[in-house]
Amino acid sequence: MLPALLFTSCKWSMIDPDVETPSINIRLSESSPSTEIIISWNKCDDAQGYGITRTFTRDGVTDEVIYSYISTDTTSYTDSTCEPGVEYTYTVTAGYFKGKGLFFGRVFGDLLEATSTAKTIKTQVHPLVVLEHPKNLVVSQIPGKTNSLELSWTACEGAEAYEIYRNNSIQDKYREYKLIATVDSNKCQIEHLYNESEYRFKIKAIGARGKSSVFSLVKGCMVPEAINTNLQNAYVLENGITEHFYTDKGTLWFVITPQKGLIKLGDCYLNGKCISLCDENGDFIVPSLYLEERDDVIYAEIPENKFEAGKSYFLQIWNPGNIKITVE
Repeated sequence: MLPALLFTSCKWSMIDPDVETPSINIRLSESSPSTEIIISWNKCDDAQGYGITRTFTRDGVTDEVIYSYISTDTTSYTDSTCEPGVEYTYTVTAGYFKGKGLFFGRVFGDLLEATSTAKTIKTQVHPLVVLEHPKNLVVSQIPGKTNSLELSWTACEGAEAYEIYRNNSIQDKYREYKLIATVDSNKCQIEHLYNESEYRFKIKAIGARGKSSVFSLVKGCMVPEAINTNLQNAYVLENGITEHFYTDKGTLWFVITPQKGLIKLGDCYLNGKCISLCDENGDFIVPSLYLEERDDVIYAEIPENKFEAGKSYFLQIWNPGNIKITVE
């Protein structure tokens, strides 16, 4: 009898579930009907998690945002990133991940899913959101600069300034945007970016007495790869300025002129990193500086007997990956 039970159990476990399709409702928030939309849905049989997709169209282009969940207990969500007077469309997807699960919203392994019917709602207008939004946003690389991008857009009548928002993650384009700068012209450069990483931007016009616009279209661009992977192209680091670098190549080279002999690498992972101090010929002065972690920041200090304040050195970092480097 036991072998038969085992066989029946194995056979049953191979049958994929029939994931229930969510039925959704959307409504404006009572407290903030211009900027918040509440999405709710029923708890679906066999679902291991849910995902929400939001779309809207601006200047003829459809923008899509995805909010992902890993909890079957979640059956509602408040979208507080909406803008006044804008029509949004939502769907909810119930997913069964066949034991593989989610990682930061990305599905690994086979996915069975069922998506709801799309529903649309328009937020209330706001009396101060009256300016024309910035158009023709262009994000481009800058010749000769590998840690910066240039933004430009059409100036808006009545605008006294522009707020620049950047995606808050270099890896996931669906995460929140963060205000990074306010400028008074329709062109600017954004510096201190990681190489070979895509950044996405959107712009809002700001006028007098609290007036503003909705956001521009979202535009993105890839930062060029690092060129300071050899001694001849070493990047000059200014004291006290934090620079971001990325490369999957073997090394990065820098020119430093420290006053305190201190190098900080931000909150990076060590991962076998080695920092070498070299002379003007690239020969080792200290083959491997001692690395120490203090308050989640990696420090390297030049030994006193090898250090002279105000003297220039070459710094070579092996296995850099993502680093956030500051010299003092």
